[in-house]
Amino acid sequence: MTATVRAQLPILVVDDDEQLAHTLQDVLRLHGYLPTTAGSGAHALELARAMVTPLALAVVDLRLPDMDGLELAAQLHQLSQLTQVVILTGNATLESAVRALRDQSCDYLVKPVAPDQLFRTLQTAEERWQRRVAEEELRRTQELLRAVFEASPLPVVAFDAEHKVRLWNRAAEATFGWKTEEVLGGPPPLVAQGMQVESQALLLAALRGQTVTGVEVKRQRRDGTTLDMRLSVAPMRDAEGTVTGVLAVYEDDTERRRIEEQLRQAQRLDAIGRLAGGIAHDFNNLLTVILGEVDLALRFPDISPAMGEALSAVRATAGRASTLTRQLLAFARRQPLAPTVFNPNEIVADLRLMLRRLLGAQIRLEERLAPDAWLVRADRGQTEQVVTNLIVNARDAMSNGGTVTITTANRTVAASEARSEVEPGDWLTLSVHDTGTGMSDQVRARLFEPFFTTKERGRGTGLGLATSYGIVEQSRGRILVESELGRGSTFTLWLPRSREAAAGEAPAKTPPPTGAGTILIVEDHTELRLVTKRILQQQGYRVLLAASAAEAARVAETAGDTIDLLIADIGLPDATGHDLAAALHRERPALKILFVTGSIEPEPPPPAGARAAFLRKPYTVAELAQSVRDLLEEAPG
Repeated sequence: MTATVRAQLPILVVDDDEQLAHTLQDVLRLHGYLPTTAGSGAHALELARAMVTPLALAVVDLRLPDMDGLELAAQLHQLSQLTQVVILTGNATLESAVRALRDQSCDYLVKPVAPDQLFRTLQTAEERWQRRVAEEELRRTQELLRAVFEASPLPVVAFDAEHKVRLWNRAAEATFGWKTEEVLGGPPPLVAQGMQVESQALLLAALRGQTVTGVEVKRQRRDGTTLDMRLSVAPMRDAEGTVTGVLAVYEDDTERRRIEEQLRQAQRLDAIGRLAGGIAHDFNNLLTVILGEVDLALRFPDISPAMGEALSAVRATAGRASTLTRQLLAFARRQPLAPTVFNPNEIVADLRLMLRRLLGAQIRLEERLAPDAWLVRADRGQTEQVVTNLIVNARDAMSNGGTVTITTANRTVAASEARSEVEPGDWLTLSVHDTGTGMSDQVRARLFEPFFTTKERGRGTGLGLATSYGIVEQSRGRILVESELGRGSTFTLWLPRSREAAAGEAPAKTPPPTGAGTILIVEDHTELRLVTKRILQQQGYRVLLAASAAEAARVAETAGDTIDLLIADIGLPDATGHDLAAALHRERPALKILFVTGSIEPEPPPPAGARAAFLRKPYTVAELAQSVRDLLEEAPG
């Protein structure tokens, strides 16, 4: 040992013989130590407690005025188990030597002590102290590593070179389901059949000294379920740097991948919705032209029965095309709603005869309707479409017959019962249960994807359930599915309770055959602009036409204050219909406005102080005439 190193070690000399104590102090300094002296046990303990670092070495006389040297050694060991004590005595006995060496783990020297002998004894004690300090540090490091290993929130597994488990932390137990004692010394049970090659490749890479991070793998739990995981592996080395094993850290990625898949599905749905919304405007323009021309043709007094029948067929086909457009927009959750307040039991009653015909003779229809069912606010027609879709799917799942049960119930979900699919609150549930074949988890996961179907070619479009999902979501509701292979399926609509009064039946209106006034039509679709002009001219109105907002401004400037009504498409090529209406209304405060659209835009707010209405394409002659007449006949406010 060098003097520099020894000077860093605290050493305490305890002897009531001041001359001897000073002599020892001088000798220790010559050998590179920095000693401190005390004349009693109490003083020695006081000095030891005051030291910043624990006492390393002590030279203690066996006979002290206030206590036995071995007793002092015991108390010094209580302050630090690492302290090394050398006992000095001028009257040695075998008994005291044994006590010193065994009971107190002390070295023992008999006075008079030669300096060389004292130095050798202290050197041995110092080496022992350093070894115990290293052992203590190693023990603390091992405890810290063990604590970190067990406290890790991620599963951590250590393997040896033969791919046998050597360490398995609590997170691994919680994630995979196997206890530590079940896996130690054996191959990892979380590697299922078909995964061994990939697992061995990662192990070999780590054994060659490579660190691999973030590999996407699949691992299995004790119950057989599969987890999507991110795996990182690194080599473990001994003191010489030799690779002795592999440390593997797993991160459960199942939830993230599920959310990513939901996001991808939502993005696909949104893309299709944007496509549907983009074509809806032009498609509805075409349908409006067809419906308008057919309605006008059917008004000819000398039309033949055969021609009337053909035109009626065209009109019916256009109506079905309009329904298809609404269906496409509904599954993309872009279909404008016409919500009313109603009792869902009424839907079941209204559809009862049709549903029985749909199900056929082999399938029994049962109803379990809550007599006090709560009211809901939704689009009644679209809700009927949802119920019909569910009944058709139930029928197709029961080729050999069975039972379909429609159930309504009032449900209150408390905050403590809420789950991600259903928020707390009052809900009306409408369930359709069948006793059919049921479905697998894989099918259920894709159930609401557009164009996904399990039916044979030609029997399903894959839009029914996607449409139903969009309709229910648009009404702030939820549609949940429970199913098991061989045990049927249950589709449940969760619709938020409405505390409004149920809507009454509106009296039917017959469009007046004639009218008066000047109407400016602003529509960029040529055929629709012309057919609308003919419809309104037949109603007795003077009609002005424009294909854009700029042209409309020029026509309005020429016409002056004679314009009574503006019919403006919301999406014009050079401006919005709302901006055009606001500009014209500022110059003509009495101007009435009818906004029309074949797209998915919400109803625009009317210009300040203006009387306005909203009409969606495709519309019939009667609907257009009635909307125009209602606006023009409305008394000034």
